Amino acid sequence: MRCACSSDLVGGVTVDCNGENLEEVPDGIPPKTKMLELDHNRISVLPTSRFSRFPDLTRLSIDDNGLSVIQNGAFYDLSRLDLL
Repeated sequence: MRCACSSDLVGGVTVDCNGENLEEVPDGIPPKTKMLELDHNRISVLPTSRFSRFPDLTRLSIDDNGLSVIQNGAFYDLSRLDLL
């Protein structure tokens, strides 16, 4: 994974994958991730349940990716997400 991870004092993880030329959400992102930054990549499809392995996710940034397809259920199980 080419992304940078950092932790806060309460165990929340921020993952910065901005500008990494990614075509999909990478594997290897910690399950305790609270903030995921995917701006300025080449992600065109968000598949069903792709983010369900991040139940603590509160912020997801996916600007400037050329998204063309967001499949039903792409954000399934993200009950804590408050910023997209």
